[in-house]
Amino acid sequence: MAGILLDIHLAESYSQGLGDSMTNKFEKNYDTLPSFYTSILKHHDVSFEDFNEAMDWYKQRPVNIDTLYGKVINQLNELKAVKGINDLKEDKKEESVKRTADSMKRQLSAADTAKNKTDSLQKKSIFKPKPTTPEEP
Repeated sequence: MAGILLDIHLAESYSQGLGDSMTNKFEKNYDTLPSFYTSILKHHDVSFEDFNEAMDWYKQRPVNIDTLYGKVINQLNELKAVKGINDLKEDKKEESVKRTADSMKRQLSAADTAKNKTDSLQKKSIFKPKPTTPEEP
């Protein structure tokens, strides 16, 4: 059952990329889904009625459906790892970390530049600090 659900969720996701224009690019293409479902069930040698009956059984047993979807999620994560696919949130997180690191590098560089300028001005200054001597008794 986990394999069937995995294929169904992949088909659902794929159908969203089949829009006929840029305006509905992320809406499900309901014209293609029935053929995907038919193909998936045929591939797994399961009738539509048997699939619906199994889903009804799982709906009555929340713990079992939770376990089932845990397997589906694990399979999806394995597939994403093989394909090198990152979640959008992970991409944004990595981008944010990179921007923060770049910003910190720039700040450190600016601080180093300012310190070097200060050191350079002190070396060139005609008003050098008077050396301190220990007090005489």
